[in-house]
Amino acid sequence: MESRFEAEITPVDILLQLVKMGKVDPWNIDIVDLTEKYIKMLREMQELDLRVSARAILAASILVRMKTEALLNEEQNQNEEEETEERVRVEVEPLAPPIRRSERYYTFDDLLEALMDALEEAERRKPKKRKKENIEEQVFVVDDFRVDIEKHVYRLHNIVVELYREKKEPIKFWELVFDPSPKIVARTFLYLLFLSNMGKVDLIQEEPFGEILVVPLESSESNQPA
Repeated sequence: MESRFEAEITPVDILLQLVKMGKVDPWNIDIVDLTEKYIKMLREMQELDLRVSARAILAASILVRMKTEALLNEEQNQNEEEETEERVRVEVEPLAPPIRRSERYYTFDDLLEALMDALEEAERRKPKKRKKENIEEQVFVVDDFRVDIEKHVYRLHNIVVELYREKKEPIKFWELVFDPSPKIVARTFLYLLFLSNMGKVDLIQEEPFGEILVVPLESSESNQPA
C-alpha cells in the first residue's frame, strides 16, 4: 500500500489562493478549460492521486456556484426614464431586467460556504435515509459547520485514532460515515482531506475508485485539541 500524504502545491492551490487574496475574478476563469487540463493531467499520471482529483472537482464546483450566484444576486440600479409623450396603451408582458455580471471578488471562505449550501440544497430534495447506529453523530450533530471547521476536523481525527486502536488495522472510509446522504459523505471526505494535508492521517487507495483506507499517523495521535 502506498502513502499519499506528502505536501504538494497544485495549480488548484494557487488558483484558490489568488481568489482568497481578491486578485482573481471567478468570471475570468475558464472552468471548462481548467477541468479539461486537469482530466488530461490525471490520465497521464501512472497512479491517481486522490487529493489532486478532489481539489479539481472542488474548485470547479465552487466556481460554477459563484458565477451562478453573481448572476442572480446583482442589484439592478437602472431607473426607467419618465415618458414625456402620450402613447397608446397596449397590454404586453413586462420585460425582465437584463442580467448583468457582478464585479465582486470572493474569498476562500465564500467559496467553501457556497459549496456547502449547494450540498445542503441537494440533500433537502432527497428523501431521508436511516442513519448508521455504530458511529455517534458527534461530528455533525448540529448545523454549526460554518462556525468552527477545525473543531469537527479534530473530532473526526479522534474517532479515527480510537477505531484504529481498537481494530489495529486501517479504517475504511465508510466506517466513518454515519449517514450516507451526499452532504455528510462530502463533509467527511473534506475533513479527511484537511487531516491529510495537516499530516495527521494517511489516506490510501490501492486502485482507482477502490476502497479508501484511513490510518492515523503516530506523531499526531497525541496532543489533540479538546
